[in-house]
Amino acid sequence: MKLTFDRALNPKMRVPLRFLITMIKEVTVVDDYTIQLKLKFLYAPMAPTLSLYLVAPISPAAIEKYAEAVRRNPVGTGPYKLAEWVAGDRIVLVRNENYYGPRPTVAKLTYMIVPETATREAMLRTGQIDIC
Repeated sequence: MKLTFDRALNPKMRVPLRFLITMIKEVTVVDDYTIQLKLKFLYAPMAPTLSLYLVAPISPAAIEKYAEAVRRNPVGTGPYKLAEWVAGDRIVLVRNENYYGPRPTVAKLTYMIVPETATREAMLRTGQIDIC
């Protein structure tokens, strides 16, 4: 977690949502399961701030392997895994057969990038897409 916070707070990193955690002054490792956040000022909504994806844990092994390309090489244990990512066109996820929870009923999800509203509506009406 310290690595995650340190990366998000590092001004040399491109982090568009950094402003959401600028109240954090320092992150210290207390033990294997605990970190301590020191704040620059009192911040009442700190608990909800910690639920933001901005501070979701990043795998140290993935950072070591992919460096800055880690953003294009997701690591996780969820019900789906990345099969294909075509920038500006689509993201394809497939069922993770090694998922520890209940097996997802849908084998493949495709998120298509369709900027034009009328096109999305036509695709929905003709059955080319299920939701938009």
